[in-house]
Amino acid sequence: MTELNDRIVRLIGEYLTGEMDGTHREELMAWVEKKKENKIFFEKICTGNGYSHRWEIRKRIDILNAINTFDRRTSAPIVRRIYPRRWMTYATMAASVVIILILSLFALRDEQDRKPVVAQVEITPGSSKAVLILSDGKEVGLGSEDSLNVNLGSGIRADNQGQRLVYEGCAPEELQYNELKTPRGGEYQVVLSDGSVIRLNSGSSLKYPVAFVGDKRTVELSGEAYFEVAKSTVPFLVKVGDITVKVYGTSFNINTHTEGRIRTALVEGKVGITVKGNTQEFILNPFQLADFDTKKQLMDIYETDITPYLAWTNGLFIFNNETLGEIMNTLSLWYDIDVFYQNQDIQTLHFTGCLKRYDDIGIILKALSQSVGIQFKSDGRTFIIGN
Repeated sequence: MTELNDRIVRLIGEYLTGEMDGTHREELMAWVEKKKENKIFFEKICTGNGYSHRWEIRKRIDILNAINTFDRRTSAPIVRRIYPRRWMTYATMAASVVIILILSLFALRDEQDRKPVVAQVEITPGSSKAVLILSDGKEVGLGSEDSLNVNLGSGIRADNQGQRLVYEGCAPEELQYNELKTPRGGEYQVVLSDGSVIRLNSGSSLKYPVAFVGDKRTVELSGEAYFEVAKSTVPFLVKVGDITVKVYGTSFNINTHTEGRIRTALVEGKVGITVKGNTQEFILNPFQLADFDTKKQLMDIYETDITPYLAWTNGLFIFNNETLGEIMNTLSLWYDIDVFYQNQDIQTLHFTGCLKRYDDIGIILKALSQSVGIQFKSDGRTFIIGN
């Protein structure tokens, strides 16, 4: 069994970023040679093949501290990087930690450099806010500071607790549905009656029973959400567009915000995905991505670094060779802005980088502007992008 502790995690992080001194290198190599399992683990990390191991590293390393450390030690600007869209060589970047650290972020420099690109109106990052739609159609606004206790009948109640809505009580005789919607610039969590925790990203909605009845636990999703499904012998089904994701207890992220795609990234457990009108079940294993083309009705499943797909749950944006169009779509949802392009070709520019999700938007736009050579102009909440 690999002996992995916080000290070794940090040493591996130093090794991957090239910031290791001689003493630390000797300490790490001594650990590598101590056991065969350690050596195998280390080799997988360095070759880019150990996705599950890299996820373990990712969970345990202090990412923001690492980014700050990297930023302090380099003054090189971000450069545009063009890689093959899907099959980029992760080995050349050493590991997902390096994908995170491979930047010189203007967003993390000294305070004198933290000037927004544009600031005609105050544009703040998203926050915890949502709308709860009850079974009778009544709408209730939710915020992180709101206190709410809704009696839903049959001994069931919904309590708003800080940044999450919690359902408690016994199962009713008939299904009763609620819907939770997050606006642009909003996020929220809901704890369902079975204990499953679902975190909704901006511009998303989740329809669910206030308590599950029968031999299925079924919810409907639009947008993006991270699921931590409570284990049970009763299958949990997520209906999203033309696909259904079936799980028994696992953690995964589903995103429909990219036009024409439904992407499911699995952290742990196992899920089966079926397409409407097709009896075939596609099995998704940990650290795999299921990419469904809604127009062609094609499913593509492959092993990849899932870190960028989960970054939003940790307060980060990680863009791994994303187009500017995809990036601005993400930012427009989170900051509630509208984006227009003077030249449509600008949307195809690619960017690799890691940015703080709760930063001032001007800081993020400056990083993009200086890395891919574009300019941002604003009119209220509308942004125009040109060369």
